[in-house]
Amino acid sequence: MVGRSAPERPTPGGWRAVLWHEGFPIHPNRVVGRRSVAASLESCRRVCARIVLEEPFGPIVPLLRFSDVDEVVRRANDSEFGLGGSVWSGDVEQARAIGARLETGTVWINSVQLLDPLSPFAGRKQSGIGVENGMEGLLEFTSLQTMVD
Repeated sequence: MVGRSAPERPTPGGWRAVLWHEGFPIHPNRVVGRRSVAASLESCRRVCARIVLEEPFGPIVPLLRFSDVDEVVRRANDSEFGLGGSVWSGDVEQARAIGARLETGTVWINSVQLLDPLSPFAGRKQSGIGVENGMEGLLEFTSLQTMVD
């Protein structure tokens, strides 16, 4: 897990609060180095890649450069985890096409972490076994039997 031993440090500030918990704003963190922002973006490559691969639970915004959508999808799927992901775009159809290529149990389009008790929520890969919520979640508590004569 990325933590105190990393040379970079997460710092709040300069961000608009996008998440709320019990009525209080939670600010996303930036991972910055000991040098300028441009140098930090380069040094962030190693730490941010680790943050992305380890699937942390928290408001963290890793900044990773990419050259095309195929690279983004490849890098997003290059993880042993697959709980959820979000795709942000002004073109919702394109975002849905990209989301369909992600190896995650849930894909949010232009939002994040909105859960509906009527919609199934599941992870892929090492992000969990089974399903919560929705009819699929209820079926997790049933015992199916097939009898053939």
